[in-house]
Amino acid sequence: MKTGKAYKPLANLILTVFFSFSFIFALTESMLFCDFMGNYAQPLFLLICLYIAACYLIEKYVRNKKALLIYTAAGTVLLFAFPLLAGPKNSRVFYGYFADFWRWFMQFLKYADNFYRPYAIITIFLLCLLLVPPIYYFTRVHYNFYVIMISGLSLFLIQWIKGYFMSYTAFYIFMFLLLILYLLHVYQIHSESEQSDLVSLQTFIAWILPVCIVVFALSFKISQHTKPPRISWLNRALLSFLDDMNKTGSFRAFDYFSLGITGFGDEGRLGGPVSLDDTVVMEVTASRRIYLKGASPDYYTGSAWINWQNTRQLIDNPNNSNSLDVLLSETSDLFEGGSKDNPMNVDFLEITEGPRLLGFTDYKKSIFYIDDISVKYVALNTRSLFVPLKTRRIVYTNVSKPLKTYIDKSGVYSLDRKAKKNFSYNLVTLTPRYNDENFINLLKKSEKGLYSNYSHGLKVGVTVDTVKRLDNYASEIYRIYTQLPGNLPSRVSQLAYSISQPYDNNYDKVKAIETYLVSNYAYTLRPGETPEGRDFVDYFLFDLKEGYCTYYASAMVVMVRSLGIPARYVEGYMLPPKSDGFSKYTVTNQQAHAWVEVYFEGVGWVTFEPTPPFNRVFYNSTKPFDTKLSKDFEEDPAYRDYLRLLREYDRSVDDKAYREALAKQIITVSAVVFSTVFLVIALIFLYNISVRKYRMRSVEKMKPRECILYLMAYYMKILALLGLEIKKGETPLEYSKRVGKILLYDRYAFRNEPMEKFLERIKNLEDIHKQSKFMAVMDAFIMARYNPSAVTEEHKQTVLSYYGQLMEKVRISMGRPRYFYNKYILGKFNFK
Repeated sequence: MKTGKAYKPLANLILTVFFSFSFIFALTESMLFCDFMGNYAQPLFLLICLYIAACYLIEKYVRNKKALLIYTAAGTVLLFAFPLLAGPKNSRVFYGYFADFWRWFMQFLKYADNFYRPYAIITIFLLCLLLVPPIYYFTRVHYNFYVIMISGLSLFLIQWIKGYFMSYTAFYIFMFLLLILYLLHVYQIHSESEQSDLVSLQTFIAWILPVCIVVFALSFKISQHTKPPRISWLNRALLSFLDDMNKTGSFRAFDYFSLGITGFGDEGRLGGPVSLDDTVVMEVTASRRIYLKGASPDYYTGSAWINWQNTRQLIDNPNNSNSLDVLLSETSDLFEGGSKDNPMNVDFLEITEGPRLLGFTDYKKSIFYIDDISVKYVALNTRSLFVPLKTRRIVYTNVSKPLKTYIDKSGVYSLDRKAKKNFSYNLVTLTPRYNDENFINLLKKSEKGLYSNYSHGLKVGVTVDTVKRLDNYASEIYRIYTQLPGNLPSRVSQLAYSISQPYDNNYDKVKAIETYLVSNYAYTLRPGETPEGRDFVDYFLFDLKEGYCTYYASAMVVMVRSLGIPARYVEGYMLPPKSDGFSKYTVTNQQAHAWVEVYFEGVGWVTFEPTPPFNRVFYNSTKPFDTKLSKDFEEDPAYRDYLRLLREYDRSVDDKAYREALAKQIITVSAVVFSTVFLVIALIFLYNISVRKYRMRSVEKMKPRECILYLMAYYMKILALLGLEIKKGETPLEYSKRVGKILLYDRYAFRNEPMEKFLERIKNLEDIHKQSKFMAVMDAFIMARYNPSAVTEEHKQTVLSYYGQLMEKVRISMGRPRYFYNKYILGKFNFK
């Protein structure tokens, strides 16, 4: 049954428009384009209509699917290969823009905090380009209800499971269209049955539209239940499954933090390969970039850092178990939570009283910022608590029951149970003013024995008991944090001594070592393994001479300890180079980091940053400095995005070598693609020549009548390409006369001379026509068709010899480029 022929294409075309809109609008809304671009639905709808109009024109006028594929492939190759012809400089600009767009797109998908309108518009155009053609194909060209249904439901189901922002407008449009499409699908199945006697398609559509509207409207009025069905085991299984689906591939669960679990090196051994992981682990709100400490093993074995003094003390405040609050205004309040000897309390006792021994009384305004910070776990399940050095207050904001909080001798915080996703807490911390002259002078005055020198008599308002407590605390620190293995190569300590020898205070000695590491060793994520039996730091300093944060931090701690100055190795997270503009930082495992803390009597522990790409941003330094990067690291395409991240941390990171390597790679790939396309075209060219010559030999061997009939069918196909096809009801004789006149006109007419003037000027056209090659060929054809017995070999040769003249006519009419393309690439003139 074939009713409604005019309505079915129109209905499918309308469905294509709205299905395309629902798919693309759903995707762009999930990317939060609405938050940045406002109402863009109408321009998007018009753009989709233009794309579908283009698809319709292609379907209508490009009949040769092979030609369409070749056009598409050639256009794509030219798009990417054309910049190569414009020179290396322009090609790098083009490919650089393409690379910048792709990098923005991937970053925006992860963080949605760097919206750039031109790139967003390009994204919309690309989505239309990628999605409209297949939707058009399966709703209009090759109608398939199941493909559209499965694709759309999968899209919205993934958005729901993964917790992405969903556009209910797009979802409702899709479901309404799906209902219509289903009914049309049923109609099509029944209409294909010869026994069925259905109404016309237009009548069917007129009935189902109001029915679909009513059904869809009623679905919103049906009573809803916000809770799942009361089947407890099924509820638990379903919710657990959905939770796991939401966490798949991104969640990190561990008891206690270490750098190895983030992809930097191997757990249990220093160094090793790096596997970059861009999982978002936490969100931090802070007024300045800070370091969040998560681990600090104290004992160096020569190949690893381990916890030797692994003792934890409870520091909960019994008056408020969800808050750890140390009040610095009155020293009597310092010890309200837990033992007076826990590191948190002694550390703040030292901050409060120590500077007085060095001549500083107003420490809060002169050497520290007081910062409010909030932390929220995104993809973490751990007992580790990430806090900055010198935290004075911790308040848990969304815990269901009280938490017990512990601290170890290295100032690392942990909980009595694992904190999960969305666990959050607020902090008040003291951040040193690292570049402040007062702070630097305070550190320069610090020396070993400061407390023991004051332990018997004081003139600065600090009690003897307090100084003795700080002296005992300092002695314990010197005992633990100057440890080194007995088999440490002596050249490590000799190097540290030679670097620090010109200076007379601990601060300058430590800074000299930090500067030496930053200036003389290249940063890389491809350092290779440390050989068995070799000391990790020794191998880095004297043989390898390149590495990442673990290498720099370990080397600095060991070198500082070799001078008798307490230092400790620290792991945790640093903040990204930029916030979202509202002091909010999205931290990923790529921000996992290792750094150094050094102890100064009178001040306490102070952070140092010996890793080159992060040194300048940590100190907010404006001094000119060229960060060294390993050449292999720069040229490795796998680290492209990370290199750009490093450049955001440190503008002195020159990725010129990488960009040149990337340009070479793109040029190489483009050359390979171009060569492949050229080879394919050459093969097609040779194939068409070979096929035509082979077939011509076969034709030449045919019997006269068979050869003439075969060639005339071929000639008429070629003439049809020139618009000279045989008309309905036209006899061969009439056709030969009409076409013969046109061929004579094309050959002998003056430029721009009308046909009428030409016929008047050439009085003996009929006689000329009778002498033309085409007429002789048509005479042979008529004879072969109606008088086979009279056909001779001479007639056959007459028809064969016309092939060259016809091809010349086609070449002149089409022009050389089009003729070459149709003959040698598309093979349109091949014999069938």
